[in-house]
Amino acid sequence: MQGYGQGINAYRKTQVGTADPRELVIMCYEAAIKQLGTAREAYEAGDYEAKARAVAKVHDTVELLMQSLDFEKGGTVARNLQALYSYVIRRLTDGDLRRDTSAFDEAGRIFEDLLASWKKLPKHTDSGYSTPSSVERPAADETGGQARVAGGWAP
Repeated sequence: MQGYGQGINAYRKTQVGTADPRELVIMCYEAAIKQLGTAREAYEAGDYEAKARAVAKVHDTVELLMQSLDFEKGGTVARNLQALYSYVIRRLTDGDLRRDTSAFDEAGRIFEDLLASWKKLPKHTDSGYSTPSSVERPAADETGGQARVAGGWAP
């Protein structure tokens, strides 16, 4: 079924390449929620390598969200999101080290709340995230649907 997988990757590339910053943030939140579920399931199944990969993808997604914040446009909202993202990273790291899966659940709830809020925003809202000027489109399975922009990853 390699053709099917390539079709999905092409769809994701198009989706990421044509999305506005608000939609990209939503995609990142959805990817983080999915990976947190994968991390929990892998941990419960004793598949610690899969858990580590999933947690690493969440870390990458959160770092991407943080790097994409535009503090000039976003002001207080951008600073609050940065603080929340930093908390999520600390909580996941601590929970992972202590084998406390409640950290995955808490981070998931945070992202679910953020996702619900961002979905309520009208399209083309000045979101406080920088808009990428050029987008490279890696295979979706490499990034969970994220796009590479000049100088870093964009949500």
